[in-house]
Amino acid sequence: MKKTSTMTLLLLILLVLGSETTALGADTEETTKVGKDIYFTLGYKSWYNTWQTPLNTWPDTDGANIISTTSDAVAASIYSASLKLSDFLIAGSYMTTPEYTFPDYIDVSNLTGNPTPTAVTGPFYYYKTTAKRKEHDINLGYYVAPGLALTIGYKEVKQTYTTTWYNPGVWSETFPPSTTKYSGPIIGITGGGALGAGFAFYGNLSYGFLKGAFEGDPNKFDATYSSTELGIAYRPVSFLSFLVGYKYQTIDTKFTDDPAFNNQVALDVTKGFILGANLTF
Repeated sequence: MKKTSTMTLLLLILLVLGSETTALGADTEETTKVGKDIYFTLGYKSWYNTWQTPLNTWPDTDGANIISTTSDAVAASIYSASLKLSDFLIAGSYMTTPEYTFPDYIDVSNLTGNPTPTAVTGPFYYYKTTAKRKEHDINLGYYVAPGLALTIGYKEVKQTYTTTWYNPGVWSETFPPSTTKYSGPIIGITGGGALGAGFAFYGNLSYGFLKGAFEGDPNKFDATYSSTELGIAYRPVSFLSFLVGYKYQTIDTKFTDDPAFNNQVALDVTKGFILGANLTF
């Protein structure tokens, strides 16, 4: 969490400074347009990231045990579109990923379903997990300065896991895919500022309160969401820009209302470098 706070503070300082330099005449975005005060932008980003996710190896009736594990890195694809009308902004994005592979791990079964030190445990089993995820968001914003906009929107995250438990060299069984879904309102800040010679910095920050649920389970749980991205953009021609940056995203869940989880904290972290391009009409 310290890394998130540092990135957030740096981003806010740069965005404030960027709004001042842009207001003085440094134009970082609006170099081509559809019509008077109308700008439409299409974007693509490749996010080379690792995913730290909480895994629940046993259902509630068996005494849930949350294990945190980090995947190998993959390149996620993020597609975006935005429309700026005078000082107003409408923007959305969609992310899809290839399959993440997590390290195999060992866990013990709980035969009593009682998650206490007196629980009766069974044998150890090995687990192999892969997963995919999809995310999308839609936001409305208003530019409070030429290079600085405040936004409000909606975020949805869908994570689908496939788990196989096995005894090496003896047997294995793959469970049906399980899905965790988060959704809810978010607020944010986005902007940038010119650095000269076609270069500019950009950044965005989002924060929200999401509701989460396991597929097929009517119970819901609360989660806090945050996302910070900071980077450098280069515009070789008026309608095209390239960018490189770093993105750090968290979903923090605490299961306070479910005794099976015994107030365990589930921290979901996705982070890594990002490359992209924007085409402005």
